[in-house]
Amino acid sequence: MNRTRRILGRPWFIGVLVAGLVAVAAGLYWFQPWQLWVDETVQEALPLPAAAAAPASLPPRPAEPAGLATGGRRVRAMVYFKIGRRGEVTGVRLEGVSGIEFFDRSALRAVTISDPLPPLPDGFGGGELGVHFGFDWETP
Repeated sequence: MNRTRRILGRPWFIGVLVAGLVAVAAGLYWFQPWQLWVDETVQEALPLPAAAAAPASLPPRPAEPAGLATGGRRVRAMVYFKIGRRGEVTGVRLEGVSGIEFFDRSALRAVTISDPLPPLPDGFGGGELGVHFGFDWETP
């Protein structure tokens, strides 16, 4: 008992013990093995919707984005807009339609949310720059 007490009381042993406890605590925090158990338990406890209960009966997922049915053909939407001297985007309009409303609205939204763009260069002579920008998509 005395020998055990002497070993446990030495500073190097206490340092190794503290370092080991810190390493174990850090590993448990970073890897969170209990989280795997919780996720698995929650998944088992949740009732599945009728569609998810029989995955074999589901049709294969289409390659197109949601709401875009092209039938394998290439689609293109042409958007026209103006860039002001300070980079503001104005006059956004659909110049060429793709025939698919979802795709056309997405192209307009992409240009609209890009406002503001970087300012035009100092050497640019005009007050604004007109841009014709095409958005293309085809089934890979």
